[in-house]
Amino acid sequence: KKVYLKDPLIAMPAYEAIVELLPQVVLLGQTVHRRYQELPQISSIMSMAVAACIRIGNLARAVEWLERGRSVIWNQALQLRTPSDELRAKDSVLAQKLQEVAQALAAAGNVRWAGEGRVEEDADGLHNQRHTALALKYEGLIAQVREIEGFQDYLRPKTYDELARAAVGGPVVLVNVTSIRSDALVLCPSTEVLCVPLVRLSQKRLNG
Repeated sequence: KKVYLKDPLIAMPAYEAIVELLPQVVLLGQTVHRRYQELPQISSIMSMAVAACIRIGNLARAVEWLERGRSVIWNQALQLRTPSDELRAKDSVLAQKLQEVAQALAAAGNVRWAGEGRVEEDADGLHNQRHTALALKYEGLIAQVREIEGFQDYLRPKTYDELARAAVGGPVVLVNVTSIRSDALVLCPSTEVLCVPLVRLSQKRLNG
């Protein structure tokens, strides 16, 4: 926080690395139960990253990161219900492989938990290894898909331009709350994104 207060530019490379690595490191190789356990920490880190973007005036990136943080777990769950019809039409064999691995990974992520949050391992205790192997295989298949012409952005996070289209019918408001500052980011149909400081809103007030 001290680094953020003095110069958020210093923290930006670290935040960029966290945002890019988060889906691979934190989510795909873990169970759904573990994902929800870590949700508060994920949310806090992403909110601080968004606040840093706002502080330096990069509101477009702030919108991208806020949306990515909000949907990071849900996006993972939705991804495991792919591939799309477009991919099947382009490469049915690759689409089938992706579907099979996605289904296996989704099943691995929903294993039962026992006692104090401990996963019920098989006799050899190999569940985590199998889960990680499936996650790596899934990522490898996604990389193959992105090599196909027209699929370069397959399942990639939405850009600001894509998110801004949601404001075609009227303003869309996104709220970011941290212990340092709180802001509303307003996507408008005819202007750039606007930032409205919420000086009376705080985490303490929300939790109270």
